[in-house]
Amino acid sequence: MKRILALFLMLLILTACVPTPEEEVVKPKQTGTMIEIALSDLPEEPLEEIVGVPESKHVEKEFTIERSGVTVTVDADVVLPQTNEIPLVHIRQGGFSQEFRRRVMHVLGNDSKPIDVFPKSYYQGIANRLMARRDSGDLDKYNSVEEINRAILDVLKEADEAPAEPVYSDRDPAVEMDFHFVESGSEPQETDFWTSSYCGISQIGTIFHVMMSTQSVEYYRNIQEITHFENAYNFQNPLRIAQPMIDRGRFRVTTPERSMEDARAEAQSVMDGLQLSPDFTLTHARIAPLIEYVAEAEKAGRCDAAYEFLFTRQVSGVNVTYTNDLYSYASSDADPEHGVAPQWRYERVRVYVDDQGVLAFYYDGAPYEILECSSDAVRVLPLEEAVAVFEKRLGIVYAGSFDRITIENPSIRITEIRLGLTRVLEQNAPRQAYLVPSWTFFGVEHLTDYNNMPGFEGFGYDGTTAILTVNAIDGSIIDRNAGY
Repeated sequence: MKRILALFLMLLILTACVPTPEEEVVKPKQTGTMIEIALSDLPEEPLEEIVGVPESKHVEKEFTIERSGVTVTVDADVVLPQTNEIPLVHIRQGGFSQEFRRRVMHVLGNDSKPIDVFPKSYYQGIANRLMARRDSGDLDKYNSVEEINRAILDVLKEADEAPAEPVYSDRDPAVEMDFHFVESGSEPQETDFWTSSYCGISQIGTIFHVMMSTQSVEYYRNIQEITHFENAYNFQNPLRIAQPMIDRGRFRVTTPERSMEDARAEAQSVMDGLQLSPDFTLTHARIAPLIEYVAEAEKAGRCDAAYEFLFTRQVSGVNVTYTNDLYSYASSDADPEHGVAPQWRYERVRVYVDDQGVLAFYYDGAPYEILECSSDAVRVLPLEEAVAVFEKRLGIVYAGSFDRITIENPSIRITEIRLGLTRVLEQNAPRQAYLVPSWTFFGVEHLTDYNNMPGFEGFGYDGTTAILTVNAIDGSIIDRNAGY
């Protein structure tokens, strides 16, 4: 325990600070302070008593940041881990093993062999969608009816030349890679950048696409619709953007006929099959409208939707807090001089389910490899003190954003406060880090308009955007983008 805390202290003492126009958000630590905080008077009381969460497990507060005029509203549930001990965890960046990639091919890939030549039905489907788009009067990227007709004829020609059934290959995507970058003179490492992708036949007969890489695994059930899906989701749930229009009857969201409980069970079975349980637990479930453009849904009067389930890693019963930000660093190349570390995605799993089964699966972030986990609980900052830090530091952290405010009555709303673990880089070891106790304030920032869209309520509307993260050991601010 003392060794891991001593290492952790060294990390925080040596970590650079982030300057702001007014003061430093993360101040240099006094020598010995972290050891004193972490080792003195180790807690024996239940966690809920230590952190002082109100009986309602809800916090309400409102204040205004005078310099910017931003109104901050806290109307948030407080979420605690289902344990009385919060550890410090030493980790390093791992990789997806061949065994895991084979499980992906089995569970999500329907044990299908990779397709080398697409069948006639694939091209016919593309032609049918182009014809439907032409007939609706929406030419999309085409400048004229003549141009889209030429595109249809080209696709129909490919359909005529294609075989009736797909032609498969014997290559093994779990082993063979499309691309593998190895630095000159180096031995191949698990963390080297690589990609491996293939298409196959799903359980319902569509052509699916799987992309596996160093830090992600992606599956989409129908390759013909993958671009639409990715544009629709765009890493955020557009329900709140669309909600005002839905409420006014401009269009409706058509949810799957199956219940969310039934869909959740299928999502969980996928996690079980991939052997990601119990390391990952469900932390968020919601309806995900598949809107590529709100104007298109408004014109059609409706849009389809799927259920989305977000799973995050749990260590010793404590969840690693999540964020919509995919990256914590500004570069994919190590740059010790400027403190920029190799790319290391935040780890999370999202499963989308509709009436036909799993629509899409995204595993962002390389798996963590646990090096050491403290056996003793550490004392954490009470909730009241964390809220005080949030109120004091928010204006400093958001100083740059406040300079770009473009609307009247700008606001930030906090909808959830979660006690969990947050990743902090280890000094001089860019592929190693610590998971430290933290209070994360999730919510919505409404500081600018989005493409002049009426009813837009701000970024973070899907409930998984971290507005501010407070180190629950010493009350400093953790900058997720910088990694400390």
